Amino acid sequence: MTSRSTSWRRPRTVAVAAVFALVLAVVIALRTGDDVVADEPQPDGSVERTNELPTERPDEIGAPRDPLSIEEIGYAKHLAETDASMPDDATDVDGDPVAQLLSVDLTPTEGETTQRLVDVTFYDYTDNHVITQTVDLGAGTVDSADGRGFQPPPSPAETSAALAVVLADPISDQLQAESLKGTGATFDAESVSVTGSAWTAGPDQQGPAARCGKQRCVELRIQLPDGLYLTASGLVVNLSQGTVLDTTGDHGDAGHDHADGDAGHDHSDHEH
Repeated sequence: MTSRSTSWRRPRTVAVAAVFALVLAVVIALRTGDDVVADEPQPDGSVERTNELPTERPDEIGAPRDPLSIEEIGYAKHLAETDASMPDDATDVDGDPVAQLLSVDLTPTEGETTQRLVDVTFYDYTDNHVITQTVDLGAGTVDSADGRGFQPPPSPAETSAALAVVLADPISDQLQAESLKGTGATFDAESVSVTGSAWTAGPDQQGPAARCGKQRCVELRIQLPDGLYLTASGLVVNLSQGTVLDTTGDHGDAGHDHADGDAGHDHSDHEH
């Protein structure tokens, strides 16, 4: 079992993306929900939305392990999304007809390489699987690989979506009561900080939560403005179904692959 988590704070308004370094990762957290993640520190820059990233081949392609430029990120995303290997019926967490963008990273390599390789990772909610497109920026080519049973960290869009599912669920009353008792006030989506983690069921998990891993599930930790964390243990959302799950009973050891994310989307006809 491995764990990795990052926190995301829902923006109050639509604004430019922020570029920041976390360990050796840089996340362009886009206020529309899409995000771009790069393995190494990036130059300062911002974009309004991922669909506004540049799509043309950059005038300059960096050395194999140089930090990715905004132009290279946009070009890699464009090549990956428009490649013939992408499913025609792919959908994102909101049901829009495009796979959910999770990250854009330099491809891990062993030893020396002369290629400028970039992994662009998506999640297809139609078929519940991960798609990794390895883009050769110099050659302009794409190699595609599908993954099942593997759940990367959620994007900010998925964490936001998961929070929306929670706030629309009866469990929200319990959370609001806890907030009122602890802080004297209730909360809404724009006033809290949320940590989203990809959640997979253990081998002995029973009930609807057993689907997590084959379907896209996100565990949430909600932090109120004063720093208090709500004690909603086992608060897991199945984004493929758009439901809040009870994982506190009838379960074995569950796996947590922690990450960022956003809110609810029903794909109940696509269980795999």
